Amino acid sequence: MAVQYTSRTGKTYYLHAQTTKKGNTKYVFSLNQEGELVDTIPEGFEIYENIGGQVFLRRIPKQIIQPEELALVEDALRRHGEDWKYRAEVKKNTIVVYEAGEMNGLDGILAAYGRGPMSSTEKSRFANYMAVLRFVLEDSKSRQFVTERFCFMGGIDDWIFVDGPEALTDQLGKYIRHLGKESFYELF
Repeated sequence: MAVQYTSRTGKTYYLHAQTTKKGNTKYVFSLNQEGELVDTIPEGFEIYENIGGQVFLRRIPKQIIQPEELALVEDALRRHGEDWKYRAEVKKNTIVVYEAGEMNGLDGILAAYGRGPMSSTEKSRFANYMAVLRFVLEDSKSRQFVTERFCFMGGIDDWIFVDGPEALTDQLGKYIRHLGKESFYELF
């Protein structure tokens, strides 16, 4: 059976093998079932879904961030808000936190058509996420992290330093509570 993967957006992707001009094999995911489908994931590769819901086959990256550290961030996000509202993703030596845009207006539109509010699953499926906070591993031996937030001022639009280096648990306790609030914009 061909390798297939259903993303959070509800789309099913199929893994294809293609031959490059040099005769090498490359692997791509497609919504199309036609073509040379692959039955197994090649060794050393994994299925990766980015925050936007696109699906890729990528080499398994070197593990810099420990699974427990990502789990700590995800747990803090679950305690902070609705499970669909926030996502965390590892990018090299960084844990990036994403926040979904507001979807309250959609519930009002649905109510006008006699439908109840969207479920968490539906909100997760249709949400657009934006990077807002990140924890950068500063020292891999002592596992100290630096916290940065994204600055949305027109002339900057970049990551700005907030605090650290410090233990991840300390950083989470101080900064996750500001997500989705005006106080977030006062962090610098």
